[in-house]
Amino acid sequence: MPMLSRNILLLVLFLASLLPACKEKDVMPAELQEINEMLEGKPGNPYYPLRDYKQKAHEQPEAIRMYYDFLTIKFENRHMVYDRRSELYHHSDSLITNVLRYYEEQDDRKLLPEVYYYAGRIYAKMGDAPCALDYYHQALNAASAQTDTRLMQRIYFQMGHLFWFQSVYNEALKAQLKALSYKQLAADTLSEIFILKSLGGTYADLGKTDSAFFYYEEALRKAETIRNASLAFYVKENMAALYLSQGDYTPAWNLLESPPADIDESVRTVLYQLKAQLYHQTGEADSAMHYNHLIEDRGSVYNKQKASLDMANILSGQNRYKEAAGYFQQYVVYTDSIQKRTRTEALTKAQATYNYQLRERENNQLKLKNAEQRTLILVYLLAGLLITGAGTAYLFYLRNLRRKQNERLNELERQREDQFRRSKAYIERNNALIQDLEKQLASTSDENLQMKQLLQIQQEQLRQRNIQAEAEMREQELAIQSFHRSDIYIKFHQAEDFSELSEADWLVLHQTIDRTFNSFTNRLYALSTLDERELRICLLVKAEIQPAGIARLMGRAKSTITSARKNLFEKLCGKKGSAEDFDRFIQGF
Repeated sequence: MPMLSRNILLLVLFLASLLPACKEKDVMPAELQEINEMLEGKPGNPYYPLRDYKQKAHEQPEAIRMYYDFLTIKFENRHMVYDRRSELYHHSDSLITNVLRYYEEQDDRKLLPEVYYYAGRIYAKMGDAPCALDYYHQALNAASAQTDTRLMQRIYFQMGHLFWFQSVYNEALKAQLKALSYKQLAADTLSEIFILKSLGGTYADLGKTDSAFFYYEEALRKAETIRNASLAFYVKENMAALYLSQGDYTPAWNLLESPPADIDESVRTVLYQLKAQLYHQTGEADSAMHYNHLIEDRGSVYNKQKASLDMANILSGQNRYKEAAGYFQQYVVYTDSIQKRTRTEALTKAQATYNYQLRERENNQLKLKNAEQRTLILVYLLAGLLITGAGTAYLFYLRNLRRKQNERLNELERQREDQFRRSKAYIERNNALIQDLEKQLASTSDENLQMKQLLQIQQEQLRQRNIQAEAEMREQELAIQSFHRSDIYIKFHQAEDFSELSEADWLVLHQTIDRTFNSFTNRLYALSTLDERELRICLLVKAEIQPAGIARLMGRAKSTITSARKNLFEKLCGKKGSAEDFDRFIQGF
């Protein structure tokens, strides 16, 4: 009997020791409950209550500390706290790891679905996609048991965004459609608009434009219904970009009219980028340059890269090659920066994948042998070496490409300047300068003898340059006339096919054109290397043979010659163009 009484007493004491823990688990301070309500949509700013409660939380039991940490994580993700100076900022997974451990150990798992969801958000931001997806799936399993439709919608939406960011568009589509299926249950119009817009973007990436426009229009209609002008314009930008990609400029213009004054800076940058592209495509180069300059002042490195290339192309089309070269140089600098960032992200993704698999091994494959572990580590080391080697090789390729492009642009500019000094435009410009100097002479007093002498010397220099230019132009005209009367010119124009021409004939044509047109082939080689077929096409175009004749003399189809001329224009000029652009370039070269 005494033994039984002692056991009963021990049981009572044990149960009594559990009561404080139960109370601690069930009852949360009113301040924290108020903060959670604000995080869920109640008016108010939860930042200051959270900050003020931080010191107090350290003195509370573990349940309250963990709940405070969970609310901090929730605030960071719901309000996008990325400022490292903030007292609530956390830049690693240490906080969520402790919170996860605590709630997984508790019998009452009411908050666990949300904890898994925010763990997924954190690992997604850290670039650890496998781990993020794993936690999203755990959140789905836990939330489905509680029928939390709003949370289910958020989880599927974030999964869709993560799949889309990884370019896995079909999986992104499944997740986004699943998120949309909760629209009536969740009753959250704002979230529904973002889901509809994301669906439009995914369908656009899949090339299904009809479906893309359908979801964009639904998102726009709902945004206008709730009178959210900024969100509506955000959707309009996506629709305008899709119209622009299809070459349908009128609806794109209409969508971009009258943007709200309070749009986000990133949305405004996209607006400028779209307008720059529209003006460029519709031939309004000055307006395109204006919006590209605005992007230079505010855009990301990706925006600035596109703007620099766009301005380089515009200026090249206007024959302003020196200015174009400057913007192309900027484009190469931005491209280098993006490549460095891309390589860093690739390494981060590889490291994230490695970390995820390492965690999985520790949790599920503790019995793996040391040899297997070393083999796996070696594989990742080799992969890292391959990635680094490929990145280094690509960096050298980009630098070499930039050097060759600069050399080509400089050579083109030098040769154009040389041709200009033997042109009527050059003589006319000098005559205009001579007239200006004549006026200055007339307005200069006789006492200022030194100034008059200087002006007269400058006039004489310009006259001598004109005499030299006229002589060179006359010499060129005579050389061209002689070329047109030459036997080799006549032979190539009369030949019916390539069988009538010998290697000696091609050599004579080569030498004759070089004599007539100031080392024509050497100047071509200064721009790019050419094989025998490419050089012969250049010689035939310079000899004024028509495309059909070139095809016969080369023994190729006319379409093949057309394609070769287009490729030669890009090879020699560093930009895309038509076969006719190549012909004009060679004739004026």
